[in-house]
Amino acid sequence: MINETPINWEELALGKETFSPYIFLKDGTRVYAKHQDRVVHCAALENCFENFSKNKETPVVLWLGNSQLHAINQYKDTDLLASEILYGNLQKEGYDLLTISHPSANLQEHYTISEYAKLKLNLDSVILGIVFDDLREDGVRNDVGKFLNDKSLSAALSETKIGRKIIKKNSDVLDIEDDYGGLSMTFQDKTERLLSEQLESKTELWERRAYLRGVAFNTLYKARNYIFNINPSTKRKMIKPRFEDNWNALEQLIDLYNSSSINVYVYIAPIRGDVEIPYVLNEYDDFKQKLALLASEKDAYFMNYEDLVPAKFWGMKDSTSVSGLPELDFMHYQYDGHKILSNKIYEDLKLGEIK
Repeated sequence: MINETPINWEELALGKETFSPYIFLKDGTRVYAKHQDRVVHCAALENCFENFSKNKETPVVLWLGNSQLHAINQYKDTDLLASEILYGNLQKEGYDLLTISHPSANLQEHYTISEYAKLKLNLDSVILGIVFDDLREDGVRNDVGKFLNDKSLSAALSETKIGRKIIKKNSDVLDIEDDYGGLSMTFQDKTERLLSEQLESKTELWERRAYLRGVAFNTLYKARNYIFNINPSTKRKMIKPRFEDNWNALEQLIDLYNSSSINVYVYIAPIRGDVEIPYVLNEYDDFKQKLALLASEKDAYFMNYEDLVPAKFWGMKDSTSVSGLPELDFMHYQYDGHKILSNKIYEDLKLGEIK
């Protein structure tokens, strides 16, 4: 039997130069950081809140973001994520911290997680890191979408227009690992499952189809980038319908917490500034102004951290094309960058409501 090392396809684009230090708990939950028996930073929602909620009386700060929070350039064994550093500081103030991050996480996902977290946690404050590029993403990934089966969560989302749209989008999308999605208990389903079971017992190649499918998609992704000369420095135009859905989700997220007197801290995520950034600048400038105005109108704290991490703490990443040449990493920085971000957030939280 041939066994490949398990691959997290969502994280594959990080490459070898950018490392995510995740571990597995006894129940199989993958987490990015823990402190003694406490989960500090979750890689997925499954069992995340169950492993976290040890003391329901302690006020909780929830930190939401993308892979910038769980990946470190040129990682060393002694390095800590920003979430671990902030957790230690907030513990001194009598607060717990739970961080949840996904690669390229969009605001529809953050809103969905927020509705679920509000049902599960004694929330005091929420920190939301926003990356302009992630507003080009749409819908919710499977790790998040499967929790829409929770009746309380689906009922909460159904109260808003964007929530109903998220539920509808999710119901239309099939999980890539589910070869039988949408066919359950039909004649076709039963026939294909029988054939699959027979093929799995006869050939290793069929059993490895999910792995091979991932390899094929990754190869096509790199080939596309090479043919069209797409790299991390390529300008990315905003996709208007997706931007609008993500923006609507952000408005609902802030309203959700405002209605329960939960503090909301919104920040523009750091980006390397020693080279031209891969955004259409007038679109990016409009976004920053619009975000600052929204936070002011909705009584949320707003911080612009785009220039926070100095150029010397940003690194390179593995190639995303068949050329194999190293590329600039605009999203992930070294351990010093994590320290800077964590300390700045802690400082700004203390200037706000946490004292």
